[in-house]
Formats: sequence, C-alpha cells, structure tokens
Amino acid sequence: MKSFLEVFGKQRIKSITADREFIGAKWLAWLKEQGIDYVIRLKEKGQYISNSRGKMVMAQELFRPLPIGANITLNQRKIGKKGEVFDVIGVKNKKGELAVLIYSSKVEDPVAIYSQRWEIETMFRAFKSAGFDCETTHISDDLRLETLMQVMSIAFCLAYQVGEIIVLEQPPIVKTHGYREKSIFRIGMDEIMMILQNIAIKLERWIELVLAVFTPCSSGKIKNVM
Repeated sequence: MKSFLEVFGKQRIKSITADREFIGAKWLAWLKEQGIDYVIRLKEKGQYISNSRGKMVMAQELFRPLPIGANITLNQRKIGKKGEVFDVIGVKNKKGELAVLIYSSKVEDPVAIYSQRWEIETMFRAFKSAGFDCETTHISDDLRLETLMQVMSIAFCLAYQVGEIIVLEQPPIVKTHGYREKSIFRIGMDEIMMILQNIAIKLERWIELVLAVFTPCSSGKIKNVM
C-alpha cells in the first residue's frame, strides 16, 4: 500500500475494499490516519457487535432477522472485545450468506463498493486455471514472482479491454442460466492469441485493437478495465 501511495498518490484512491483476511486494528488505524476511506468485511463467526441497547451480541444473532437479498445500516456500533467503534452494515445475498461490513463514514454506498471486490477474484482466477495458469511455473523467488504478477496484471488489463471492445462489436450469446459462455477476459485473451498466431494476416486488426485500448475516453475519464 505504501508503495502504491509513493507512485500514484492518495488522490487516486476512492476507497479500499478488502475481505476478512485483511482486518486488524493497526491496519484500520493507519487507513484512518492517512485519510483513506475503506469498506472491509468482518469475520462473522465469533464476532461480537453491540446491539441498539449497547449489549454485545454475536453478529449472526444480530442479523438473523435480516431478509435474504436485503441489507441494513446500523451506523456506529462497538466491535469486538476492545469495543472499537465503526460504521456497520449487514447484507444477505441471494443464497442467504451474511456479510458484515465496516466502512468509513464518508462512503455513501458500502455494499456497492464491496461488491466490486469480486472483480479481484475474477482477476486471480484469470491468473490461475481460467487463463495464464501461473501456478505451473512453480516460481518461489520473491523478485521473480513480483515480476510475474506485474506482467500478468498488464496482460489481464489488455485482454479485458480487448474483450470489452469485442463484446460491444458483437454481443455474446447469453445461455439459459443467464451467463455468457465465456468471460470478457476470456473473449479478449482468445482474440489476442488468435491474432498473434496469425500476425502476418491479422496485423491490421491488432493495430486497430491496440489503438482502441489506448485511446482516452471522450469524457476524459480513465477507463475502468473491470
């Protein structure tokens, strides 16, 4: 995080979203000190949260009445044994799974922001079996692994952008279960592989796609690859 701030600056961060593995008093205190907004999921099992009367109760019990597909904002509540105060919101997805989020008071829609975290999981899946299959490299050296991650991140963004362009040109068929046959990343990756394997006759198409990827949006805003 500090490396990111040194290169890009705090102004490039709208908010930080993270799953249950990235929780901790020092980490949250540092984010507050830096003035960085966040939306972070708590570990629901064994987690205590104060109810409206100030009594500490289990998170699962507190949100038990919450209907499936709904969310409820509790505003500031005490969390854990130390009773640190955070803004809290609970949400149940369509499967009935509970997610308890703590967030900065400036964040207007924490559920929408947290839902974007799934895009990170999509990227990691693309790094592994659904795309680059990086685990087969068996790289363990930290420096080489860091370089590999950087290269894959750039390749992922390029493939995703190409996929978005292709989907706009020719919308994919959506199957009966409501999902595309291929992800946007996979569509883009397959297109790039096909072009590079036939570069002698596909050079014009490659130049067209590269120009489209790196052309700024008409609005002047940076494009979101996800």
